[in-house]
Amino acid sequence: MLNVPLIAAREFKATAMTKAFIFGVLVFPAVIIGVIYVITAFQLFKQDGPTLRGNIAIADALPGQPVASQAPTRILERLDQVREQVKEQMDRMPGGADAGPMADAAITRALGGDVEFEILPADADIELQKQRVRDGELVALVNIGPDALESDSVFDLWRSPTLGAQLVNEVRSGVSDVLVDERIRNAGHDPSNIRTLVATPSSNTRLVTETGETASAEQLEMIMPIIFMILLWISVFTGGQYLLMSTIEEKSSRVMEVLLSAVSPLQLMTGKIIGQGLVGLSILAIYLGVGLLAAGQFNVTQHIPFSSLVWLGVYFVMAYFMIAAMMAAVGSAVTEMREANSLMGPIMTVLMLPLFLWFLIMDNPNSVLAMVFSFFPPTTPFVMILRISQTAHAVPLWEILATTVVGFAGVFVMVWMAAKIFRIGVLMYGKPPSFMGLVRWIRAG
Repeated sequence: MLNVPLIAAREFKATAMTKAFIFGVLVFPAVIIGVIYVITAFQLFKQDGPTLRGNIAIADALPGQPVASQAPTRILERLDQVREQVKEQMDRMPGGADAGPMADAAITRALGGDVEFEILPADADIELQKQRVRDGELVALVNIGPDALESDSVFDLWRSPTLGAQLVNEVRSGVSDVLVDERIRNAGHDPSNIRTLVATPSSNTRLVTETGETASAEQLEMIMPIIFMILLWISVFTGGQYLLMSTIEEKSSRVMEVLLSAVSPLQLMTGKIIGQGLVGLSILAIYLGVGLLAAGQFNVTQHIPFSSLVWLGVYFVMAYFMIAAMMAAVGSAVTEMREANSLMGPIMTVLMLPLFLWFLIMDNPNSVLAMVFSFFPPTTPFVMILRISQTAHAVPLWEILATTVVGFAGVFVMVWMAAKIFRIGVLMYGKPPSFMGLVRWIRAG
């Protein structure tokens, strides 16, 4: 068995030490890091480029022109609120807290700079004012009709292409707020009291754990399990795919015959599985490291269930050896990738089940469906990492331990069957066997 480490090292170097692998595996994490440190900073904090400036004209046909007199103040207040919200979001981004003037410049660029308001007479020529919008003299024109206080009334808003979408929304909402206030006044009530009574209370939601209290992040906690499963899926299937391709390549080029002159089929298969497993583990470590780096930069590390990282390692071993055994068995039985695809069809159908059912499992992690696929070895690691990495429903310890035993028992059976197929198929050429033919090889072995 001393030959197994040598075979594993050879397999790892042949895959991981190539320019194509290094570029293919590192390019995605590099893009993520680039988005975090370069693109985000460039888009948010660059100070060059024009700042939106312009006039907004308001034509108000209501008695006393309440909209024309109150809407400018209301719109500016809404813009200040949005600026504060954007500032808070930018402070949580990498470098945002120290951005200072750059962040202010980015907010100004996004929401507009000096916007001035022009109150038009009630009998203003609207067509003439619309022409001013077309000519660029006005960035927006608001027309309030005499029936604007009716419940089913509408008001007109014309804007130029230079008016940003965020500013359009604030202008529209500011005018609407003033009209609602006027309706409340006409009904004999105080608008400020009514708005206070109907204001929706906010919630200061906190996550309580053994280590203390932290801000709750429900959306992140909802996607965290699928992130764990995708990490597991990518690392396992990448290593398994490389194993399949290298086995087919060595068999079709007759290199396999040379290797078998020095080692046994079992040693060769074991070494190849371990070597490509190190490749998959490297991919998992790289992507996991990038994910933790991004979480640290955006201050969401506290929402990562670190206990799940340990189980992620356990389930990687379980999933990889199970899938690698299938890949090695199929690769030894064929000489072309096209032939392997026909045999991999039934296998991939089973392995894709967690991806098809993840939303049902996440909706009720302790359902009968989740438990059934947790005790079904080909899907055990993927379903269990989904269930363990969510915090809303605790998975019983006995179930975690029982599925782990069942999963590794499935690994043992799968490797045992793969060894029988590998021993027969590795030196067999000609017409590839069918899926039932592989079953007969297992019985014959």
